[in-house]
Amino acid sequence: MQKYRDLPMDLADASLVILAEELGSGQILSVDYRDVNTYRWKNTEPFQIKLAEISYQEWLKNQGE
Repeated sequence: MQKYRDLPMDLADASLVILAEELGSGQILSVDYRDVNTYRWKNTEPFQIKLAEISYQEWLKNQGE
């Protein structure tokens, strides 16, 4: 917890984690790549962030311009 103390979990993030546990799926739709990428469902597995994958890759590509 000390490692992530500067990145508190808000209600939206907590809801995604709980919903993933309830539905048994770590595939989520979010643009919040940085926060959601730090959380794990089933306590070990990272989320598969569908929208952020595209957005984050485009953002990285645009950083070089």
